[in-house]
Amino acid sequence: MLEVFVITKENECADKININAYLSPHPLDEDSCLEPEDLKCIPGFDDRSIDEDGIYPSFRDNNLEIYKRIETITEKMFRDAVKNMWPLLNDYVITRISIAIDYSGMLFGKNSLAAYNHVDSRPECGYYHFDLTRSFLIRQLHKIDAGEDLSLKFNTTWEHELVHLLDHWESVKSSIYRNSSIPEECYKYFLLKYRTEGIAELYYLLKGGRDDVKKMSDALLRFKDKVEKIKSDIFSESSVSEELKETIYKDYDFYEVGPWVILNYLKIHEGGFHADFIDSIINRIEKSEIIDQNEILEIIKIALRIKSEDYLNHQLF
Repeated sequence: MLEVFVITKENECADKININAYLSPHPLDEDSCLEPEDLKCIPGFDDRSIDEDGIYPSFRDNNLEIYKRIETITEKMFRDAVKNMWPLLNDYVITRISIAIDYSGMLFGKNSLAAYNHVDSRPECGYYHFDLTRSFLIRQLHKIDAGEDLSLKFNTTWEHELVHLLDHWESVKSSIYRNSSIPEECYKYFLLKYRTEGIAELYYLLKGGRDDVKKMSDALLRFKDKVEKIKSDIFSESSVSEELKETIYKDYDFYEVGPWVILNYLKIHEGGFHADFIDSIINRIEKSEIIDQNEILEIIKIALRIKSEDYLNHQLF
């Protein structure tokens, strides 16, 4: 189980945040185009035909309770993540957080878990929007029903997305390059994906989430090889196709190698002031030692000060 950052005052503040989790589209909405067959993926959903009891499946009491349960579970898990991250969030004005639950799988691919929607968010108004995917939801419901804990990856997903909230304006800056077909700009977006996802995935890595990459030397070698390949692919044409961009921008290395790349960058960040601290953290990660929650938040706080332009100007290789 993840530890919760237990400070009564901070927990009280987090509990007061207006969090609205809702099924999207909601099965009861008049303009919803979903049929009962589309809801069969939800554990426990009663999809019997209307002929059996005269009640349309979406309106059965049992199914109404399931809708509410999903929204309540989602809100609680998100609020727990807010409590974990509160020392980084407490200076933010947060008037409302919305979480659209894509239970039908219409909006996201099967490999996505959740997302911070910076396009629909309005930080200047204190409004932030998130999305929860079908794959996350179904896994969560099955685990709860079986009395089992979610894996660390799933159990740190909302912390990951909250870091994206904290990194909002840098995410907006990097997104400018996303739709360009100019090789130079596509290459910038590719590099910046290591920054945005690398910072967001620090929480998972520092909590012990190490998949294939377990050493800094291996991460940097993999990063170097990927950069050289992508650079060759991107600059081989005068205009980068949408197909190539789709392939490049969905690479899992942004998540697995990215946090290591960020830790390596932090050794020279702000004049190398944090080098000794970061070196000690890297050494402890490689030894599979537990990193303290306060240290994790301090590292993320420092990483969030990395500006996109500074990151691009620093040539690691």
